[in-house]
Amino acid sequence: MLVSEQNIQDYLTHIGNKYAEFHDRMGFNPDDNRVQKFRDDLRTTDGKSYIKVIKEGSVHSFIVKADNGKFKAGDVLKAASWNAPAKNFQRGNVVTGDLANIDWSM
Repeated sequence: MLVSEQNIQDYLTHIGNKYAEFHDRMGFNPDDNRVQKFRDDLRTTDGKSYIKVIKEGSVHSFIVKADNGKFKAGDVLKAASWNAPAKNFQRGNVVTGDLANIDWSM
């Protein structure tokens, strides 16, 4: 099982949608550009073992690139630091679409 570009794009869309829901729920002005700016700021960097997801200058999460014994390709891990994921348990999986526990703020 490999993590595809489409899996990553779907994941970024999910994070952006969760932020939009939060934005609406909090009653922010719908005409401001916060949601679009948030979506535009989401990006990824490709590392040896993980894909790092960055939002607004901080690490949102890491995506496991390949099965490694404890985790499967596509597993989403919370960030422990800028360079490392928290390896206690996965929060979801971008390949299977299991994103119920993923929020915009992680």
